[in-house]
Amino acid sequence: HILAVPFLREGDIRKSQAGLSYSDKVQALKEGILDHYRHLSQMADDSDPKLVTIAMGHLYMQGATLSDSERDIHIGNQAGIGVHSFEGLFDYMALGHIHRPQRLNKDGSIQYSGSPISLSYSERQDTKQVIVVETKSDRVVNIDVVQIPVFRPLVRFKGTLENVRTTLQQYRSSGRLPALVEIHVQQKHRDQSLVLETIKLGEMSSPHYTIVNYRVTFEDQLQSPSDKGLEIQIEDMTPREVFIKRIADEDFSEEQKKDLLDAFEEVYELTTQVE
Repeated sequence: HILAVPFLREGDIRKSQAGLSYSDKVQALKEGILDHYRHLSQMADDSDPKLVTIAMGHLYMQGATLSDSERDIHIGNQAGIGVHSFEGLFDYMALGHIHRPQRLNKDGSIQYSGSPISLSYSERQDTKQVIVVETKSDRVVNIDVVQIPVFRPLVRFKGTLENVRTTLQQYRSSGRLPALVEIHVQQKHRDQSLVLETIKLGEMSSPHYTIVNYRVTFEDQLQSPSDKGLEIQIEDMTPREVFIKRIADEDFSEEQKKDLLDAFEEVYELTTQVE
């Protein structure tokens, strides 16, 4: 049995009810998703309980590691479902949407295979893979991971202008194709000539790489230590994490922070309903 389940939209699996709190909406969505999979599991058993059942899923499991190229799904990923809820329902569960390959339970029967290529620079160090599931009529007999070779590396060079320039001159691509390079020049004080030099650096060409993006950061433009941390890490943060970090810098009470976060979740839900 192959249960090819698409992305389950919120409106498809729960009825709209006025007056529900945010937490009630999240819980109703979780239950709706689980009920759908339980129903399919029962249908497969009723059809032929001796056959292997493989379920597919486009959803977010709690604990899965995100990269910055995924769009949050299901109310900012707060409706993530615990892996234990799916234990025993299927012989294997093949999950999609999360780009980083990862095993979610001990025996590897629930996994994200991940994207076959890196889709953002936050994935540049990921080992991409294909999962091969071998079955007999009544059971899964083996689960193998086959690594995908990297033909065109994604590379990021960060540092002072001179450090980045030297690194570019010395770099040799490890793939069959030229690498796609992102450069990030970091300096203490603002210098317009440095910006122009970075632009020129971004136009460099080589048989070993192509520069696809560049930026300059001046430390004296960062207004506070917390802003500095945000600048360095924001590329690997989700919108919710950025918002939490932002309100942490304000003089709000814990109750005010909670109200703001609830409001953020409501607005973010509206902006991410189309998948």
